[in-house]
Order: sequence, then structure tokens, then C-alpha cells
Amino acid sequence: MLKLLLKLMPVAAIAVGVVNGKQVGLDAFSAITDMVYISQMRGRLAIINTALVSDQLTKPGWYPRDFKAYIHEVCKITGGGDCSVDPWGKDVSLFVDPRGEFFEIFSPGPDSEPETEDDIFLQTSLER
Repeated sequence: MLKLLLKLMPVAAIAVGVVNGKQVGLDAFSAITDMVYISQMRGRLAIINTALVSDQLTKPGWYPRDFKAYIHEVCKITGGGDCSVDPWGKDVSLFVDPRGEFFEIFSPGPDSEPETEDDIFLQTSLER
């Protein structure tokens, strides 16, 4: 899917043009770009999730105090660049259920606002 979206980006870029002095096609290009970024962000969340699940197996109940530094190290090890910030410039967050039943890794998505329809998150249930 990601490869297809990357192939479509030049087509979307060509579609962006000027008609009667007004820019057209920008919405389509922006939508395709966001689709690529969303796919990329889901992959990053999966990498972070795998590291957290591994840590839970060896250290149940442990979570990083400095989540941004933790993500940075995880992504550096896996060659994923800096995963602590989403493609829209917002920090990736961690929410841990107070009862310890699940954790959630979260990006506010393209609109950069939390708790909206375009949020990107990965929730993992923890069996105790």
C-alpha cells in the first residue's frame, strides 16, 4: 500500500496547478501526502509497541519515565529515524491505563489535535 501511495505522489504533484490565478489540486495532493504519512506513522507505532511489549515481558509494569528519549533510542536501534515526533510535528505520546490493563501509543494525526477522527493510535491489552 505504501509503495502504491508513493508512486501516486508525483501524479498528485502534477495535478497541482494554477487555473485563472488560483491554485488547484492542492487538496488532493495534501490528502495523498497525509495517507502516506498515516501509513508511515502506523509502522512507527508498531515498532514502538513491539519494544514496549518486549519490555513488559521482562519487566512487568515498567514504563519509561522519559517516553520521548525511549522512542528515540528504540527507533535509532531499528534504523527508523526519530520516531518521537509524528510527520506533522507533534510528539508521540504514551497512555498507560491506571489499572495496568492496557497501554496506548498515540499521534494526534494530520490535524494535530488530539481526540479527533484522524488520530492514530495503537492500543495493547496486557494480560496479567
